[in-house]
Amino acid sequence: MSRLSLLFLMLALPLLAGCQGQDAYTVSVILSGQHRYDQGQHLVGDMYVLGGRVEVSDGATLEGALNMLAGDVVVAGTVKGEVTALGGRLTLEPEALVQGPINLAGGDLDRSPGATIMGSVDLGGEEVPWDDLPTRRSWSTVILQTLLSGLAVGGLAHVMASLAPRPLGRVAQAERRYAQVATAMGMLVLIVLPALLVMMAFTMVLIPFVLVLGLALLLVILYGWMGLGLVVGGWLRRWMGRSDQPAWVTGLGTAGVVMVINLLSLIPVLGLISLLAAVALALGAVLLTRLGLHTFVPATTESPVDLDSYRPWSTSPGR
Repeated sequence: MSRLSLLFLMLALPLLAGCQGQDAYTVSVILSGQHRYDQGQHLVGDMYVLGGRVEVSDGATLEGALNMLAGDVVVAGTVKGEVTALGGRLTLEPEALVQGPINLAGGDLDRSPGATIMGSVDLGGEEVPWDDLPTRRSWSTVILQTLLSGLAVGGLAHVMASLAPRPLGRVAQAERRYAQVATAMGMLVLIVLPALLVMMAFTMVLIPFVLVLGLALLLVILYGWMGLGLVVGGWLRRWMGRSDQPAWVTGLGTAGVVMVINLLSLIPVLGLISLLAAVALALGAVLLTRLGLHTFVPATTESPVDLDSYRPWSTSPGR
């Protein structure tokens, strides 16, 4: 599961928590402090850890998934769902039992050889045997994954700048000149759209549409990051003293943007804030320009209203 995917899920948490009823799906969100679940405790639902320290002792059970963005989690009990770590530190004690898959896209892992994993183990998008899983990602691995992701998105930006330079330029113009408006627009969409998708998912029949819309949302965000790459590419063009801006400069700028976002995401709290800001700016700029098809120009003047001639209702003489 990617950082964007987990961020999307976290934005939908208020709706999920508000829709729950008795003996229904529940969500636990840990922001700070010390939280310990002792032997015999049974937690139903998913857990999201954004900070603090969580201990699942031997004999305690978490029925749902465990998702981490920051903080420390020590597991000596049983986790029946999926474990996803995008940041923080995850410790698996010898008594730990994870029945679902483990996804490691960031943070540190401190595992005991005695820990039992019944599902698959995904390390940065690649499935690896549990015995070959490193206890902690080396800096060389982090740098390599950052370079590969940056080059992949940068290559797409190079193609986009070659095929559709004007739409991409309109998105970049909105991000550069109207960053505050675009960010506000993106934040509004990030608040409303996940709630809408969750309500659609509850109908079961619309789940395929939810998946398609979720994929479209990710593509729109990447498109917006390409616009940021075009802005950075403009700085590079001026620095090189060129009058034109070839597509490869846009690709290089996009690769740099993605690499910086990935590296900042490794920092607790600051990484989440920077990721959210970058997503909101990109999403808002793309929507304000209607996918780059129109130039966004905010309204700066208003037509005066003649109050003397304004008649909200008709009046008759003598009334």
